[in-house]
Amino acid sequence: WGLTMQDDLTDAANWLVEQNIALKDKMCIVGASYGGYAAAMAAVKTPDLFKCAISFAGVTDLKKLVSTSRRFVNSNFAKKQIGDDSADLKARSPAYHADKVNIPMLFIHGEDDVVVAVEQSEAMVNELQDLNKDVKFIELENGDHYLSIQRNRHITFKAMDTFLKKHLN
Repeated sequence: WGLTMQDDLTDAANWLVEQNIALKDKMCIVGASYGGYAAAMAAVKTPDLFKCAISFAGVTDLKKLVSTSRRFVNSNFAKKQIGDDSADLKARSPAYHADKVNIPMLFIHGEDDVVVAVEQSEAMVNELQDLNKDVKFIELENGDHYLSIQRNRHITFKAMDTFLKKHLN
């Protein structure tokens, strides 16, 4: 997380620009769950590559993710997949590097998400707000990780559409 997989996203975005498939000043990175993490990490790791970023139900604090997973059956899986070195987890967690963000960000997260806790989005949103960065946060009432409620799907896609139109013209 945040290393080679993130570099692959950067390489892909740069390739799209080089091939004239995408315009550098018209790209926004959008993702959900791990993709939400990747969108937030892109805003930190390559702050000039995208014009904006949207994270739906994304992880922003790997350290907290691993420490809370220890309470559950997936403890060994989390450690093997993500790691358990505190300093390394912090280095790969966008929430600890909000100061590097210089693009508008939108975070959307369900209040009842049991896959990725809403605190994951709140952590980075709070850091960005403390730094007076351009950030918007929408917490979906009764929302889960899968946009199971029709009303929340409408809220999410309308917010994304509005955000993208504003920042990409």
